Amino acid sequence: MPDIFSKEKRSEVMSQIRSKNTTVERVVFSFLRKEKIYFRRHYDRVVGCPDVAIPSRKVAIFLDGDFWHGRNAATRLPKLNDWWRAKIERNMRRDKASRAALRKAGWSVLKVWEGELMRKRTREKWLEKIRAHLASAGAPRPWFVYVLRCVDGTLYTGITTDLDRRLAAHNGGTGAKYTRGRGPVEIVWSKEAKDGTTARKLEVSLKRLPRKEKERFITMI
Repeated sequence: MPDIFSKEKRSEVMSQIRSKNTTVERVVFSFLRKEKIYFRRHYDRVVGCPDVAIPSRKVAIFLDGDFWHGRNAATRLPKLNDWWRAKIERNMRRDKASRAALRKAGWSVLKVWEGELMRKRTREKWLEKIRAHLASAGAPRPWFVYVLRCVDGTLYTGITTDLDRRLAAHNGGTGAKYTRGRGPVEIVWSKEAKDGTTARKLEVSLKRLPRKEKERFITMI
């Protein structure tokens, strides 16, 4: 079936569609902040780049646009021209593969259709499903703030949920840019924090300390 728009008009229409900072994302992100739920936006460190993720709990949520991700594909796809039909079908195959990979890796995955969050009569129900999905995930791993001493004597401060893995990453050259070429490094101080937000605040405070004060701090505590 031919497109109802000209090629130029279709290009103009599609250029207005955002992939990030959409209305649905703003609704969900605002809701989660009010609920005081720590999360990561557009988490690109795992396959599929979930719109909402809690890496420490391996929880991912995808906020899928109805058109782009093939909602009601059986009735919608036949109405599209060959180019758009092939594009949407590719998106659907990619979604299926990436989410299967996440589940295989131990992630809990929830898909929410944009249309359900845009409709006022279904919005609250789906926001509650999102909250419940995040709350039902496994117990979060503790966060740690740590200080490394590099081979050149300099100090580096960071945060992690796995000290051993992060240390290995620094010494393997895949950690922070600062520690590359300054290995081997060793952890000279660490402290557990109650959550990611608290860990980040302490990290920032430590990074602002002059070198002498930082040395005094890590030896006193």
